[in-house]
Amino acid sequence: MCEENDERCHEKCLAFRQNHPEFFQQPIIQSFLQDETHYKLVKRAICSPTQQNMKQVNEAFQTFYKHVKNADVFIECHSL
Repeated sequence: MCEENDERCHEKCLAFRQNHPEFFQQPIIQSFLQDETHYKLVKRAICSPTQQNMKQVNEAFQTFYKHVKNADVFIECHSL
């Protein structure tokens, strides 16, 4: 996640990953970060933690989570 030309940003990403390993081990987070847009939003929020950047990550995650949740409900309903 931290391959970045900006050395300061790279260091912030590495520090965040080291300080929050359990966060990145969660399957839902791993799935969220597989999307390049989500990945970039998270990286930007880590490197530049403004309210706007954090809000964009939160909104993207909420939308993502709703889709995952709806897919789970759909699968449960159709597997009965």
